[in-house]
Amino acid sequence: FLNISHTGGMPGVATILSLYPTESLAVVVLLNFSDGEARVRITEEIVGAVLPRYAAARRDPTPPATPPPFQAPAELRGEWGGTLRTYEGTVPFQLMVRENDVHVRIADQPEAVLDRAVFRGGALTGRVAATIPTADARRHAHQVTLGLWLRDGVLSGQASALTTTDPVYYALSSYVELRKAR
Repeated sequence: FLNISHTGGMPGVATILSLYPTESLAVVVLLNFSDGEARVRITEEIVGAVLPRYAAARRDPTPPATPPPFQAPAELRGEWGGTLRTYEGTVPFQLMVRENDVHVRIADQPEAVLDRAVFRGGALTGRVAATIPTADARRHAHQVTLGLWLRDGVLSGQASALTTTDPVYYALSSYVELRKAR
């Protein structure tokens, strides 16, 4: 199940927004107490009630199989160009999708390989060693996670600056829109 989520909180509150785009499901949990574990447990219970296959997968003690190597479908292969829109402005964004890997370039940063690249249900996801070029994102070490959906020849979705700390300190998302150049 493809899941994109974001948490938040402060003393006395905890929140989570979980999106399951391949299932057309969004779950929001708002707690009036600070408990990150409860927020995840409640979200999983809600998703399990709505998606019985999800509940069954959670009960299965079999560890997940190692994902197969990335194989780009023909409609995804090629060079994609467009923009990353942040609150500070718009910067160039490029994807170079090859048969077995994806390379990313954000603004004038060096090209980097998209790690853990997966294309499933029309969505391209993965992580890349790059940065979102905004003042707030630059305050902490981060990597960029992508969640891009292919619809009508356009790849669009989110690029999130996700801190490299454990637990994650913050995730700041920006909008990406790309069109195939060739």
